[in-house]
Amino acid sequence: MRNLDKLSFEPAGSYARAPLYDEGGNRVQVVKVPPKATVRPHYHEQRTEVFIILRGQGRIMINDQIAARNVHDFAICRPQDVHAVVNEGDDDMLIGVSAFGYQQGDSTAAKEE
Repeated sequence: MRNLDKLSFEPAGSYARAPLYDEGGNRVQVVKVPPKATVRPHYHEQRTEVFIILRGQGRIMINDQIAARNVHDFAICRPQDVHAVVNEGDDDMLIGVSAFGYQQGDSTAAKEE
C-alpha cells in the first residue's frame, strides 16, 4: 500500500511528480504543485489525461474553463485540449494524473494571449 505522505517526488519544472506506474504508453503519477504556483498552459497531440484533485486548493483549467476545483473533483483532458493548473492555496496541491497514449516529447506550450 502506498501513502500520499510517503511518496518521493522529483522536480519537473514548476511542479514535482511521483511516478507510480509507467508502461506501454500509460502513466500514473501524483503531481505536486507548490503554493501559489502555476503549471503553464500546454497541450498534447496524442495523450489523454485524467486528473483528480487529491489535496489542496486550486483550479485545473481545460480550454479556458474551470474543469476541477475541489478535492475529489476530476477532469478528463483529451488530445489537443489546452490545460493548466493554478494552486491558489498556501499548501501544496496534489493531483492524481493518469495518462493514456503517453509519448516522450508530446507536450507543447500553448500560446498565451
